[in-house]
Amino acid sequence: MFTLVSSDATELFRRHAMDILCYPSEHVTQFRYDESYVDTEILKHCNSEGEARVWLDYVVDSVETLIVYAECPKEASGHFIYRPLRYGYVQHIRKVGSIVYVDVLLNGYPDLSRWKTSSEGSEFATWMDSRAGSIRPKDVATTGGTSGASLVDSGDGGISADTRKVKGEGKFFYMISRKDLRGADSRSNDQRWESVVDQIAPLDSMEGVLFYRVIGFFKSAERIFGYGQDIDRSEQCKSKTRFGQSVFFVPMGRPVDLKLSFYRPRNARPQIINAEFTVFASEDAYSKIPDNRIQLQSRYDEVSVHLVTKRVFDNVLAPVSIRLAGNQPRNCAAEPLLLTVVPVPRWIKIFVFPALLVVPLLLSTGAEDIKGFLEVFLAYDCGSKPAARACADAAALSWLAKGIGAFVGAFIGIVVFRRLPAKGL
Repeated sequence: MFTLVSSDATELFRRHAMDILCYPSEHVTQFRYDESYVDTEILKHCNSEGEARVWLDYVVDSVETLIVYAECPKEASGHFIYRPLRYGYVQHIRKVGSIVYVDVLLNGYPDLSRWKTSSEGSEFATWMDSRAGSIRPKDVATTGGTSGASLVDSGDGGISADTRKVKGEGKFFYMISRKDLRGADSRSNDQRWESVVDQIAPLDSMEGVLFYRVIGFFKSAERIFGYGQDIDRSEQCKSKTRFGQSVFFVPMGRPVDLKLSFYRPRNARPQIINAEFTVFASEDAYSKIPDNRIQLQSRYDEVSVHLVTKRVFDNVLAPVSIRLAGNQPRNCAAEPLLLTVVPVPRWIKIFVFPALLVVPLLLSTGAEDIKGFLEVFLAYDCGSKPAARACADAAALSWLAKGIGAFVGAFIGIVVFRRLPAKGL
């Protein structure tokens, strides 16, 4: 399996780690590494995107990856603190110049609930310190710098020995034997996510960080003759990987809920944070949000943001973003950008568009058109006695055709121009 390491070396890297915890499963996120931080076995197959694709599809045993957060040492003699964040699958690897780009499809969370009462945490640290280019913490002198450190060298020459002895980062993108941290199958994905937050929240680099995750978009239950009243938790909008990331398909002309789950463990600093988020939705596909603010004043909460999609007869790609409101320098949080698509329902494509062709024909049908139809297509002779009665009713049939055309046109108008009333929200 692969291992991808994301550190807190910069604010951008730290926010990326929070995004990894926040995004729902099947979201595609991208990692970027200088080639000196990539294992040579991987670099051998990154000369072209096609070669990397063949290598991932046919040579590598598993494209599963473990994403790890690394807190940088405060002093040169210190060592990194590692915490597993999430599982995923490597989708693409490509190299541009000296930079390696890795696209990862996010999956479930590891189960770290036993780290409090067992030695799994120290075992994981030893497992991470055994990778190429890293410094074994037990060999680092506490006062004499890193001159006495034991270096795990892969012999690849990717990072100079002096650089590794000073920093001790090791490789940040490499392959290693499988590390299964999923724990018991009985634990839900929510419980696994909380166990990860419990372990990273006490870190110094996570002070003032707000932890939350996107559960997904949920559509309201709708009846054939009427509008749905309640949001059905089981009716979650489906998502697919499009345009290089996860895209949610939300129904047209219906209310949907964006659900977020906030959690802050007791060992976080500070224990409670007062913060405000703002939700922005593209007005090309969504009606204006009456109140797009989220007030957070507790350790845990589940928030639903009510959105209503417009009746736009086009497959609109509409982004929905979540941002910290105003100037909150002491707070930091993930700021995800969620892509949604409002597709045209299939029944509209099947009924409305053909009906638009039929309606003008019905409205323009006259008595002479009915007579011509009977004579040409049904071989009726309107001058003969058997067909005289049918031809005499041609005027009535034309009015019937116009009535049907008007009814179909009115129905199409209702479908196209109607808006959901307040009771549907």
